[in-house]
Amino acid sequence: MMFSRCTVIAALAVTAFLPAAPFFIDRSYELQPSREYCELAKQYSRVHYGIDSAALTVPRIIAIHMTECGTMDQTLAQFNHPRLTGRREIEHGGQWNVGSHFIVDANGTIFSFIPLEYMARHIIGLNHTAVGIENIAANNEALTEAQLFANVQLVLYLKSVRPSITHVIGHHEYTDTFRTHYRLMRMLDEQYRPHYRGDPGERFMRLLREGLSLHGLDLFD
Repeated sequence: MMFSRCTVIAALAVTAFLPAAPFFIDRSYELQPSREYCELAKQYSRVHYGIDSAALTVPRIIAIHMTECGTMDQTLAQFNHPRLTGRREIEHGGQWNVGSHFIVDANGTIFSFIPLEYMARHIIGLNHTAVGIENIAANNEALTEAQLFANVQLVLYLKSVRPSITHVIGHHEYTDTFRTHYRLMRMLDEQYRPHYRGDPGERFMRLLREGLSLHGLDLFD
């Protein structure tokens, strides 16, 4: 991320006292979950969470991710089908494909992908209670200031429409047993364990939390 922390926090502080800007979510790529998607999600949910449903009814967590690919086309090529392909490290956990509720492009455009009413496979042990936000970037250093601002606005929006949300975490934090979100972790399959992920990184999450705090929102991690 090639931007100054001081510049970002100063800008976020100013926006906290301005009238709310128009908030737009682009729904041009929004998935309408197929019967196959829902059946695979239910199968995964039964095995891993003991829940016979594909619904995300009471989300508690927002999980922030980074795609590790640099374009929307590459991201959609991975997400835009119900069955998992090319992810051998997690295929033993089930054939339901990975995906996310929102995708944020480098210019800050927010796209809805999986409707909030449905679970998405994006974070082992927490999919039953987590809303996923994917930021398009090849690596953590490529995340942009525009994405940071968009993530702040999106988290504020999600908290307003899903007041059950109490936590915001980075993907790199999800295996940390000392963080309060970990008590929500559910893993019924003993052969399927979380593994460390490095996205979106400490700096992005620190700035995101500082931005949320400036807007009066402090969520647990």
